[in-house]
Amino acid sequence: MAVKRINVSGSGDDLTTELIAPGDSRRVQSILLSNAQSAADGQVVVDLLLETPSTSGKALDQFYIIRHLVIPGGASLLLDDPSLFKFSSEQGLYITCNSGNNIDVTIT
Repeated sequence: MAVKRINVSGSGDDLTTELIAPGDSRRVQSILLSNAQSAADGQVVVDLLLETPSTSGKALDQFYIIRHLVIPGGASLLLDDPSLFKFSSEQGLYITCNSGNNIDVTIT
């Protein structure tokens, strides 16, 4: 089983990163979200969502798997129920975290 690792970091506005592109046939078994900051550096607020790209004149279709989840500094969250990650090939998987924070994402 292939493993994909992504570090999401940045400053300014909330940062959204594409984890799996629409049309990618990757089967997701689990996602590990790890706050890469120390306990003293603080928490990160995370959204994990499925999104269908907009077509002309149509609003974006979004479905949140988790929304506004607070992960304390130095902590991790394992989402290991594959039924959470069943989505159509038209949808992509995205993560958003609050600015100035780092989160490591491991997808299996």
